[in-house]
Amino acid sequence: MTTKTLFDFLDDVCGPIEQAQQAVREDDEDKLVRLLSPADNRQIIKEDTYVNSQAKENLLHFAVHQSAAICASLLCEKPYSWDVDRPNLIGRSPVQLAQLRGYAPVWYPLATHSCHAPLSALEEQQLSQKFSLRTVTALLIQPQVFFRKPLEWSEVFGSKSATSLGPALALSDSRENYDENLSTSNLKFLFELVIATPKVWSFDIQLSNSCLHPNRILQYDDGHPSDCSHYPNCLKERQEQLVFDAWLYHRLQVANPDEHEPCQFATQASNPNQGSQGERLHSPFSLMEWCRMRIRQLATQKLVEIANSGNGLCFTYPRLIAQLPLPPAMRTYLAYREFWPAWTRHTLPVRDLRNLYNRGHEPIGIRWFGQPRNVNWM
Repeated sequence: MTTKTLFDFLDDVCGPIEQAQQAVREDDEDKLVRLLSPADNRQIIKEDTYVNSQAKENLLHFAVHQSAAICASLLCEKPYSWDVDRPNLIGRSPVQLAQLRGYAPVWYPLATHSCHAPLSALEEQQLSQKFSLRTVTALLIQPQVFFRKPLEWSEVFGSKSATSLGPALALSDSRENYDENLSTSNLKFLFELVIATPKVWSFDIQLSNSCLHPNRILQYDDGHPSDCSHYPNCLKERQEQLVFDAWLYHRLQVANPDEHEPCQFATQASNPNQGSQGERLHSPFSLMEWCRMRIRQLATQKLVEIANSGNGLCFTYPRLIAQLPLPPAMRTYLAYREFWPAWTRHTLPVRDLRNLYNRGHEPIGIRWFGQPRNVNWM
């Protein structure tokens, strides 16, 4: 007697295209691989197989619509190598659709393989108002655009009161609803990019050499509490330069490598009756972080030169980094992967990656979207 597996039962109910769509909705890489390399006589899902024949969209288009970062990355990498510049009925390619969504875990891997120019400001005028091409992810991928027109304060915050986040930071969840946590994390990511290339922001950031001083306890007189525990949400309460100062205060705190929480060091209080209190130790950016900033500066300068040359070449930061003879771990680091605002299922286990890298070992089969164990999936 032949025993049917669950996969066989699904075959009886759903066709291969429907199964592939369901795998993408779940962002299930293993299930999709089985459908892309089927056994027996199952129909093979190919690049020219339409999942939406009216829109002339294949499974990669569908993966972008679903923000299925793992499956989208799988399809555009070897051995499949699907064309990320393949247009649909209205001329939108998967990488352009990813640009409209502004979600880094989807857009960055696709941009690595794209040979075409991203959507331009002229094309942006023809888009729905819900789309903005001037996002933090766009700053990561095509910084040369922001040299011509730097980010304005109004794009970062919705108003001068700095209580709402503007279109450059706004991110949505899987249900297309505004996600405050992702958007606030985007604010942290913005400063990581701005500190490498300050010219991309119209606001003048004063970065003094004092932030390089080792083991310095940062203190300033703007009233930001030294024991603040609601970072990064506290950044939304600051004003212009104070936002950057507050970010820098938290960013340079020495973290416990085991707990990823700020270390607190017991110090003797001036009043013996008060016992002891915690002071937070700060340190400068690490050598690797400074090197990453410098590499990004040089890469951005090259992108600006290419954009101004008028020779028709189109490069993005991901494509430029992909052409450097670097190990996967270093390319991931230069992508600022650990700072990408992402859903839990797209979170990279940064600590494991850094431990491997620091020991001199290149992670085997590293992917953009390594899945940490024991996490709550969104």
